[in-house]
Amino acid sequence: MSATPSRTRPLAPNAPLPTPQSKPSASTGHIATASASPIPMAQKVLKSRVLEHLEGRVWEFTCDEVTKMIMPHLTADQFRKLDARLAVVVQLDETTLPELDRLEVNTYKPITEYLNSLLAIAMQIKQRVRPNRNAKYSQKMFFCMYSKSTRDGIHGASPLRPDVLLFNIAVNETEPEGSILAVWGYPANIKDDVLHIELVVEVKAKWDDLLRQLGTYARASFYASPLRRFVVCVGINHHERAFSIFLFHAGGVAVSAPIDLMEGRAKLVRFLAYVSLWQTVEEAGIVSDGIHYTLPSPIQGEPAFELDNIQLLHRRVDLCGRRTYVARVGSNANGSHNNNRARRTASFTTFGADLRSPADCELQAVVGQKRKASTDADRPNAVKRSKSQHTHELRKPSVRNLESGIAKLDVISAAEKANDQEIQQRLGIERRTTPLAEYEDIQAFGTLLQCPHEAVIKLSWQSLKNVKLEAEALKDCSGFFGLPSVFYTICLADNEKFLPSGNTGVSLECCRTSLELARALLDCHLGWLGALQKDILHRDISIGNLLLLNVPAKRELFVASLAPRYTRSELAEIRHYDGISADLRGTLDSLDVGENCTAIVTDFDLVSRMDKTSNGDGHLSGTWEFMSTTMLRSLSPKKPYRQGIRDDLWAFYNVAVWAILHSEVYPGGSELETNWKNKIRQPYEKRDDAHIDIIDYWMHYEDNENDPDSRISSPLLRAFLPILQEWRDILVTLKMASVKISPVDVDEGRRQQLLAIQVVHDFAKLLQKYRTRLE
Repeated sequence: MSATPSRTRPLAPNAPLPTPQSKPSASTGHIATASASPIPMAQKVLKSRVLEHLEGRVWEFTCDEVTKMIMPHLTADQFRKLDARLAVVVQLDETTLPELDRLEVNTYKPITEYLNSLLAIAMQIKQRVRPNRNAKYSQKMFFCMYSKSTRDGIHGASPLRPDVLLFNIAVNETEPEGSILAVWGYPANIKDDVLHIELVVEVKAKWDDLLRQLGTYARASFYASPLRRFVVCVGINHHERAFSIFLFHAGGVAVSAPIDLMEGRAKLVRFLAYVSLWQTVEEAGIVSDGIHYTLPSPIQGEPAFELDNIQLLHRRVDLCGRRTYVARVGSNANGSHNNNRARRTASFTTFGADLRSPADCELQAVVGQKRKASTDADRPNAVKRSKSQHTHELRKPSVRNLESGIAKLDVISAAEKANDQEIQQRLGIERRTTPLAEYEDIQAFGTLLQCPHEAVIKLSWQSLKNVKLEAEALKDCSGFFGLPSVFYTICLADNEKFLPSGNTGVSLECCRTSLELARALLDCHLGWLGALQKDILHRDISIGNLLLLNVPAKRELFVASLAPRYTRSELAEIRHYDGISADLRGTLDSLDVGENCTAIVTDFDLVSRMDKTSNGDGHLSGTWEFMSTTMLRSLSPKKPYRQGIRDDLWAFYNVAVWAILHSEVYPGGSELETNWKNKIRQPYEKRDDAHIDIIDYWMHYEDNENDPDSRISSPLLRAFLPILQEWRDILVTLKMASVKISPVDVDEGRRQQLLAIQVVHDFAKLLQKYRTRLE
């Protein structure tokens, strides 16, 4: 988990336009079709409705955080390959973007060409990380300049006119040469010139205009795909030459902070790589295309079953909220469908639990006999309740069945955790298939699947609190006269991944004083050292993975020790070990570092055991802006390299410089500070130049401070100058220090841990030495 202060953009206009209420259509169509209304909703009105839906539901994250929200399911090895390859691309890529015209329409072509060049790099990375062996979703992608009406309209609105679109075709297909017709829905009989829209890129001169317009596209995508978990779009401000990623979901929208199109091309490549790495429609957030549904069997261990849409009964068109969808469906008796590229159906089997969905028919009318039901009431534990009282609606499908004249209702629910107070971001997704209530006669539905029949399926998003109440009420009333008999209620997933977390902590960029930043860095060092003492190397120290707590957390006093695999007799062989540990504790006491922990290290998804790392497993990981120079040099050309504690310790230094120069409280405004800020975002040669320049500024401090043209403005940077200089000297001499700390015959694992203790102690002594300056 990483953290960045959550910022809400000002969205609502001073005087919103009136928005007519429209009822969901009872059309029998199973794809998004043009509205039956004689007067479709004007785009101006529709965009004002977008703002109304999103008011108070827009959260800003870093680009890396939003990108992680759409990350596909990768193995640890695949993720390491991806990260290492991206680090190389950053240094070798020479893609350029020409100057963008002030007139919007003139920017479509250069932006499309630029995005296709980055997509080509992403696709190359994809083939190295996850080849297209059994991909059912991402196959061959390309961006296309569009800027015309889509073929299908969405209920209640005129057809939309997106600027640039991403399409996805089969590997053996060629890109259409003629005019392409784009569709939001999934027509059953797709033609060569009709392609489904995978991702929209919109170009505007104002960020708020981008949010409004992209909201209309997200609404269309949600309409076309019932129960869709998210829709991701890219917004480009051509006046600022910057982009943001917009991720729409049932609870609102996550927006990445704007980044320059050229400086942020590595982040764009990572984003496109994640999109191209999707291999199932589930990874793309798609549950159903409104035509087909693939659901796990209600019987534990049995294969999934498929349902086909027969008639649309009800649909609520919302950008956020419940998005209720009700349709009559029938089972696919022969278990087969036309395998064309319009098919977009996700199976829930990856969620790890059985899903029960009864059907709606009179069996005797179909098979000529009644079937006896058996029981199975063994169920997992109930899902935990949401801590939120905010009613962002989440998905909740339900199915009704008539058997022997008795109606049976199945309710399937997905829950959202939200907070209507000021909240911060959170990463990580919990996919749920936990039943909310226990039911009998589960086996009965298995007999229904053996013959063709019909059912009514309801899909919607609800708050977890309401879902739990509904499940319990249906269970208690099951079988009463005038009420259905209920099979099952289940939570499939939540959208917690896309929402800010509770008021837990913020980025180190938000430190209010130099002393607060210094203490946060020290506490994170201690947390990292504590993990190292358990033989765990973090390997991804970055600005997003160090969290400043809003309220200090109680912890036991930190005591330096070696990994438990070392015996006391082995420790006794190490000179000065007891002295090193005691000295560190004494320095911490002098700095008032007791039981109150002010900052923590998070996100342990790339960790490695020290014993394995010491043997050189060959896998490198980290966030390239903070990786050590030595490790980055090994990537191009690729050389054997063993990632160790020195790389993490250098990453702490790089994070400190980043947090100082990107401080939200003291944003340095001088020319020097702006130049340094830009350099540390670039490849390591530029970043190292910036570090040297900062040290040189301190070495000529008085002259620089007396010169108005070279004087820095940030008091945070000014306070840290001598610390940065001496801290860098400590890191430069790490190799020599390891020889002094322990005898030559001590194994490398213990040598590394002893070195880590010593370096953290040296850093603590620096803070002790300059405490008055920091205050």
